[in-house]
Amino acid sequence: MGKKLFILTLAVALFAFASCIDYENTFTLNNSGSGTVHIHYWMTADVAGQLPKGEGGADPLSEAEITKKYSGEGLTVSNVKVREESTKKEDGTETKYKHVELDVSFTHIAKLSNSPEFNLWTFEWNATEEKVTFKAVVKPGTQQNLTEGTNSYTAIFNFPGNVLTFSENGKFDQAKPKQVVYTIDVFKMNRDGWTLTAESQLGKPGNPLPILIIFGVIILVIIIAIIVGGKKKKGDAPAPAAQ
Repeated sequence: MGKKLFILTLAVALFAFASCIDYENTFTLNNSGSGTVHIHYWMTADVAGQLPKGEGGADPLSEAEITKKYSGEGLTVSNVKVREESTKKEDGTETKYKHVELDVSFTHIAKLSNSPEFNLWTFEWNATEEKVTFKAVVKPGTQQNLTEGTNSYTAIFNFPGNVLTFSENGKFDQAKPKQVVYTIDVFKMNRDGWTLTAESQLGKPGNPLPILIIFGVIILVIIIAIIVGGKKKKGDAPAPAAQ
């Protein structure tokens, strides 16, 4: 299978199973639009067993295949982990889940569209001297037979400065002034697409004063040590011999 055909097949297959997978992705952004996203998605063990195999029959939940889903120009994948979890209901029935977590760093958030997993997303990031404006658009999918109210997609965005405005489909907590949380039903995202917007202040650079103070103190201690050491050497010098 050609590389382009494989990536397209993988992307379609992943969206086809979106109705059976919940997502919670946490983005942390810098003034320049660079940053990281912590990916977390989970599904029942039954669904995990039905995921399409990778190229050459590779396990779709292997580190190599997961990395491939989120790789692309300007992207670095790290900390891939797969774990199992069980939940019990009041009637005693047990459901087993597979959880996948990983981190993706990007030189610019627009680069995320280079990965198969974000191929339906486009990102805009514009910075002025006072603020940054953000927009993400998810194109509608083509998957049929999705069930409304079954699975959700949550995108948490941590902006570089305090949030100024955000689209009405986001949630804002005064205790977290740099964060907006967006959640959508996967059925609705597939049917209608999804648009997220926000504006935030620029992040403030770190205050260099404490570092300068510490550096100055270290230099002062070194100078004092040198002076004291020099005086001790002079005091310990032997007395001149009698003539």
